[in-house]
Amino acid sequence: MLPASWPARTASVVYTCNVAALSDTITSAVASTIDRPNNFVATGNDCSLTVNAAPLRRRQRQQAVDPNAVPPPPQAAPLRRRRQQAVDRNSVPPSPVAVASGECVPPLFYADDQALLATTPAGLRFQLGYLESYCAAWGLTVNTKKTQVVVYTTGRAAATEERFRYGGNEVETVPTFRYLGVHLHCRQAFASAASYRAEAGRRAMHLLRRRLAENGLQDPLLSMRAFKSYVLSTLSYGAEIWAPQLILQGRTACERVQLEYLRGLLGLRDSTPALIVLAETGQLPLPAYWTLQVARFVSNLQAMGGERVARLAMLDSVALAADTDTGLPLARQPWAAQVSRVLAAAGAPCDLTADEGVAIPELAEALLERHVASYTHASVKVQRYIEDVWGGSISAEAYTPASFLCDVPERRRRVRLAQWRTGSHWMAEETGRWQRLDRTQRPCPHCQAPLEDVRHAVYDCPLYAGLREEYASRHLL
Repeated sequence: MLPASWPARTASVVYTCNVAALSDTITSAVASTIDRPNNFVATGNDCSLTVNAAPLRRRQRQQAVDPNAVPPPPQAAPLRRRRQQAVDRNSVPPSPVAVASGECVPPLFYADDQALLATTPAGLRFQLGYLESYCAAWGLTVNTKKTQVVVYTTGRAAATEERFRYGGNEVETVPTFRYLGVHLHCRQAFASAASYRAEAGRRAMHLLRRRLAENGLQDPLLSMRAFKSYVLSTLSYGAEIWAPQLILQGRTACERVQLEYLRGLLGLRDSTPALIVLAETGQLPLPAYWTLQVARFVSNLQAMGGERVARLAMLDSVALAADTDTGLPLARQPWAAQVSRVLAAAGAPCDLTADEGVAIPELAEALLERHVASYTHASVKVQRYIEDVWGGSISAEAYTPASFLCDVPERRRRVRLAQWRTGSHWMAEETGRWQRLDRTQRPCPHCQAPLEDVRHAVYDCPLYAGLREEYASRHLL
């Protein structure tokens, strides 16, 4: 999300540097004398922004230096004098960057990471030099092996051949890097981060399966709760930023991870329709969870004070969306425009500039109702499943995990029952469909009945007469 106040000509190429692993060498005695100015580093007319790190070792916190600050008192003269001298060596005085609202952006601290943003190579070099002087004055060390430069370009614009150095070492230029757990690509939209989350989620899924097996845990309901805690959180990390576009577009790699886990839990084939899998387990599709996550994020932003940076960033995106052509492809629309469409599609339109947030309980109910309504216009196989298993209709109140998942403790029996309920079996009804045979041409191979389906096998086929008698005798006992 670029600030709306940036000139259009400067937004085509943006240079960013992720400075990682800052470590300090200042003793605790000296650190106690450090003041905490609240300005930030930016370059002249370059519209650049510095996000300073906060080394937390030994509970020390340093912030960017205000070059216009009054010289400090003499009691801490040696260290502060070196700091002021480092600032004075920069010939171009930094000037603050204002967002569309006119507010200046204060420093943002994320553990030991610092991000530098500029619109020209000279601006980024200035910031790297400023950072080097600042770190030298404060006894900080930058791990250049983890420091990377990304050149953001629009469309198919060629990446720059510029080279950047820090402390005599060349800084690597990469097409994508992971910042705060989210992967950012030089040309692709934020939605490209979903593929990386899918890979991480798949690893978490396999790890969860292994841990459950090692501990002998086969309870399906427990497995689904564990999936929400350990895998869903991995799949959805940072979804507030990158998911709005995917919610509107449809199926993603992250959703395939969710369905793969649920199909494995039930013992179903990969071809089993997603709506049937979700109905058997009583789960919502992944975009529904993402919508709730985005709504909570928006509500938190709206509840913030007007001076908070995150709130200002959202208002800046709203202003940018107001000046953007609504006919642009979804991937090129601002974050605020995508979020507004997501909430409106979910039945909870929201004014992002208002102080009142989204009603989360009402939104959750609306998402459930919307998901249940999707079964009405589903495929023929899903319609037959609703008719045979749910009695012809499905309601939001009854949308819960199937009772046999709790009542049948043996996995082998649960799997067979789930296969019969969902049509994921090997009877002629299903195998004939693969061969594109009419339903009248799928007879039972045992008794030559017109159609071999679950109802015929359970109630009529003589092959299973012994099983029916055994079940009836047990039921009477």
